[in-house]
Amino acid sequence: ALITAGYETLTEAGYAPVEIVEAFPHITLSQVHASLAYYYDHTAEVDTSFEEEDREVEAYGKSGPLPA
Repeated sequence: ALITAGYETLTEAGYAPVEIVEAFPHITLSQVHASLAYYYDHTAEVDTSFEEEDREVEAYGKSGPLPA
């Protein structure tokens, strides 16, 4: 899902799937399309997951790192 969000952000910024592959050559074009297909089929679930992660990161930033 993390990869999907990254791809979705890049496509929203105007990058075509082939440009994503050029920027990240370790990823195949079929992986980009599969990731986007998954995102479009599960948009609400993926978006909710990332919103939860954002809240956790924000809460962590406010509390600081745990003692070692």
